[in-house]
Amino acid sequence: MDRDIAGQVRDVWETYQANFSDVESVSAGGFPPDKLDTARRERIPTLLETLSDFVEGNLAPGEFKSEIDGQNKRHRLWGFKGMNGMMFFNMLYNSSGESREQELAELLRTVL
Repeated sequence: MDRDIAGQVRDVWETYQANFSDVESVSAGGFPPDKLDTARRERIPTLLETLSDFVEGNLAPGEFKSEIDGQNKRHRLWGFKGMNGMMFFNMLYNSSGESREQELAELLRTVL
């Protein structure tokens, strides 16, 4: 029986591998895996500019949040979504409230 389960698991895995490029393409905004890295490298200067603006104090936390969220929705290259991505960032931002927004900003600037 264990061998049957192992065979089934192997069959599922092989099916997944055979179709991985289609799954990756959809989750990465339509980029095939071999083009994804190139697209990411092209976006890095824009993201670094936004990050620098925030770290240097030229963007308020709310503006930074909106800018990063917008860039990642328009260019789905990083997987910055779900519980480990933008949702977590939004939870940090929303839970800080107005009274602790600057404290959050200082912490983020230090970490980044």
